[in-house]
Amino acid sequence: MGWWHMNWDPSTDDTIGDEVADVLDETLDQIVLARSRRGVPRPALQEVLAVLAFLLDAQSTSVYEHHRQERVLSLTASVFLADDDAPVSVSSKASPDAFDVEISIRFARALKDIAEIYQQAWGRLPRLREILGLFAFTLSEETCQFDQGFSIGEITATTCRRTVHQTLRDYSRKMLEKMALSFHKWRN
Repeated sequence: MGWWHMNWDPSTDDTIGDEVADVLDETLDQIVLARSRRGVPRPALQEVLAVLAFLLDAQSTSVYEHHRQERVLSLTASVFLADDDAPVSVSSKASPDAFDVEISIRFARALKDIAEIYQQAWGRLPRLREILGLFAFTLSEETCQFDQGFSIGEITATTCRRTVHQTLRDYSRKMLEKMALSFHKWRN
């Protein structure tokens, strides 16, 4: 398994690798296959970005390394169309109520698997830049529906600080999850 530095910021040690790319690539293939079996087209790039933004915000402390007060509000991809050299911006804009449950579940599982791989290889969770770089590297016209052929230059996040109320709510939710897990283990 190989790891390589992300080339757009040589001042950091941000890396992505074959194993985490394979996890994400397999997840995307499973999503496309499951949707085709249901007669549903590949997910739109905007939908993929919206689900990813939601999950990064909801699962932040367990899937990527960051300041605990950071919130991911939205994601924007710089997309290069097959016949144009100028990038087009595609942003995540969707309500969590409209998400495809299968995409959400598979992405949540993939993000946790990716976090475990980084933890084993580097002794830390992946950084937000690494996750976004991984998605930019892996997403393609085979996995996402778009008007024409495309490639992604980069994906950037719009973030803000969590309020004290949001931080306490997230902490309470994590504690309840831990208590429920402990209770479940105790009963079994």
